[in-house]
Amino acid sequence: MTMDSLKREAPSIALKKSGEQPPISERPFPPKRADEVAEASRLQWTWRYLRPYRKHLFQLVLVVFTTAMLNFLIPVTNKAIVDNGVLVRDRDFIVLMIMAQCALYAGLIALHVLRGLMTLHVSSRMTIRMLWDFFAKLVFLPMGYFERTSVGEVLERVRDFDRVQRFASTDVLDMTSACITVLALAPLLFWIHWSLFLTFFVSAALYLLWVLAFRKFRSEMDGRRFRQQARIRATEVAMLRNIQDIKIAGRERTTLGQWERVQVGALRIQLTTETVEQWQNVGGRLLSRSGLMVISLMSAVGVVNGLITLGDMTVTTVISVQLYWQIDLILDFSKKLQDTSLSLDRLSSIARLPPEDADLPCGGPAADFDGSLRLKEVSFDYGREDAPPILQGVTLEAPAGSMLALVGPSGSGKSTLVKLMLKLHAPSNGQLVVGDTDLSRVRSADWRAACGAVMQDGLLFEDTVAANIVAEGHHDLAWLEQVIDIACCREIVTALPQGTETLVGEDGAALSAGQRQRLLIARAIYKRPKFLFLDEATSALDNENEARISANLRCVLPDTTRIVVAHRLSTVKSAEIGRAHV
Repeated sequence: MTMDSLKREAPSIALKKSGEQPPISERPFPPKRADEVAEASRLQWTWRYLRPYRKHLFQLVLVVFTTAMLNFLIPVTNKAIVDNGVLVRDRDFIVLMIMAQCALYAGLIALHVLRGLMTLHVSSRMTIRMLWDFFAKLVFLPMGYFERTSVGEVLERVRDFDRVQRFASTDVLDMTSACITVLALAPLLFWIHWSLFLTFFVSAALYLLWVLAFRKFRSEMDGRRFRQQARIRATEVAMLRNIQDIKIAGRERTTLGQWERVQVGALRIQLTTETVEQWQNVGGRLLSRSGLMVISLMSAVGVVNGLITLGDMTVTTVISVQLYWQIDLILDFSKKLQDTSLSLDRLSSIARLPPEDADLPCGGPAADFDGSLRLKEVSFDYGREDAPPILQGVTLEAPAGSMLALVGPSGSGKSTLVKLMLKLHAPSNGQLVVGDTDLSRVRSADWRAACGAVMQDGLLFEDTVAANIVAEGHHDLAWLEQVIDIACCREIVTALPQGTETLVGEDGAALSAGQRQRLLIARAIYKRPKFLFLDEATSALDNENEARISANLRCVLPDTTRIVVAHRLSTVKSAEIGRAHV
């Protein structure tokens, strides 16, 4: 039986060339870059991801510059065809210039293809790096963040990366190309006649002011769009995850109605935004086309008055069209810059959040978790002024190697107490102590490494059976086989087509509730924990399997301290009850 599925590493997509950063899987974990975003400006943050590709970016700039120069030569050849070919009837010269233009257009096509390939090379890798850093930051945030933030909002922030990626890899290059083209062609227009250049400059300035007048409105609408799209994502995720309950309750129409309402809200925002965008575009096009017509009129009058040649008029028309096209791109870039800035604000709000255990030093000697687990006057609330505390003044002790049962009515805070013991939440007041060690001074990852837990809403990973049991770290095949027997999972593994290498599907959809619970128990046992937390961990098991697992635990892990939450008497009858004081 192979165990390759247990070796899950972060994706390594960085090229192994000199001057580039090492593969992602070899970088520090958790990464430091995500925490540094708050200290950097938006451009500095973007540059952090572009910097490994400096060589490729330099090559791209050369391609863009060469493209601009070829675009500069095309109107020059048009002027030469008219002045030195058509007017003097030199057919050979005309043919030569046409052949030169064919070569120029072929070069432009080749450069366009080359630029697309190079952009794809940089943007695809940069996007993966950005997303990896984002999720690496996300998974190390405290649980409180995920309880305050909807899934839809997190997913919509991921979509913000698409905007940032397009901006950094494509839009910036388009803007650079447009600027180089304007800088190359505008002096040529000035050389033909200064009044033509002045007309272009004034119309372009008016166009810019028109676009800037809509910045505040676009910022407000982008914020509304983000919040509404987050609601849509949350609604869709809930619909798909709860489809079984929706069908059982006959709630299909109500669910579709809820989805329709949030979609209608998003559509209204989109229509409002696009209507204003249309007015913005119409006004901008009107200004640019008016400038183009004025320039054409002025050049025609100049030819009649003998101020410029017919070739100058031809090249002026070509240059003006090119210039206004590039101005459209530059001003469109200004809109994308604003949109990207808003996306970066939302992404940086994640980076500014302190990670779990931010106030504790990294590394150091491992803590000693031998001894009893004690809670001293522990209280907890979610920080809401209008909500009563969940727990208040809890004092209890779980002696080393004992089994402590937490019993009480539903909603009394038993599961919350277990989460406090696992450091998934920090107590509002009070102290958690193991032996002589204050858990507030211990990194959560170190403490949880000594703990096994099965929560009442525990889920399986979308992976193989083996990967679900081992979860993380190096595997021990012999211990894995033993754990499968301890947790009464042998019949599950035997019935699967590929044994422990069988994929369990999303949330273990191919398994029954009891089978999922047994695999979750196996995952907790595999860690050889010093403390084992079982929150309704056997609620879906039959009495026989529950009794066998309990007996196996007493034999295999006799020194493990067990904290059990359950309502069934058979689960807690051998536990110590009554040591908690609220």
